[in-house]
Amino acid sequence: MKRLSILAVVLVVALALTGVAYGLWSTNLLASIDVQTGSVSAKFVNLVWNEWPEVENKDVGTCSVALAADDELTVKIDNGYPGFGCDLSVVIKNTGSIPVKVQTIQITKNFTDAISSTFLTSLSALCGQQIHADDVVTVTGNVEVKQPAQQNTNYWANVQLQLVQWNEYDENASCPTVVIGPLPGPAPAPGPVPIGGGG
Repeated sequence: MKRLSILAVVLVVALALTGVAYGLWSTNLLASIDVQTGSVSAKFVNLVWNEWPEVENKDVGTCSVALAADDELTVKIDNGYPGFGCDLSVVIKNTGSIPVKVQTIQITKNFTDAISSTFLTSLSALCGQQIHADDVVTVTGNVEVKQPAQQNTNYWANVQLQLVQWNEYDENASCPTVVIGPLPGPAPAPGPVPIGGGG
C-alpha cells in the first residue's frame, strides 16, 4: 500500500509538472530595419541666351545654345568672327534628395586666347559650391571670338562637373582642372564652333 501511495504521489507530481509545462504563456518580440536611401541627381534647367547684335545689322554669325539632355549643355557658334559672341544663362538644379557639392570641374579646350568665355569662368567658380535638394545655382557668362582666332578653324571646350554628396566632399581635390589640348591649325572647311558640352 505504501508503494501505491508513493506511486500516486509521483503521478500527481508528474501531472503537476506536465501541467506547468503546458500552462506556460509566452509572447514574441520582432525587430525590423527598413532603410530607404536618398539620391544624388542634378540637371540643367532654364536655359536663356542672347546672340550679340552685329555691326550694320548684318546676320553673319549665329549662336545657338541647347540642352541635348538634362545633363548636357551645348553652345555653338557658327560662322564666328572676332567680336561676335553670345550671352547665356543656365540653372543647375539639385533634383535629388541629398545635398551635393561640386567636387571637380575639368575643362578641356583647344584654345588659349582665340576664344574668351566668362561662362567657363563662372562654371569654374562653382568648385565647392553646395546645392541643397530642390535648390538651384545660376551660371551666367558669355562666349566671344577674339582677334587671335584663325579663319576656318574649329575651337572647342568640354566641361565636366562632378557633384558628390555633401558629406563625401574632399576639400583637398584639385578644382578646377584646365587641360589645353593641341592648338588647332586651319580646318579644310568652315564648321560650327562648339563651346561647352560635357557629360
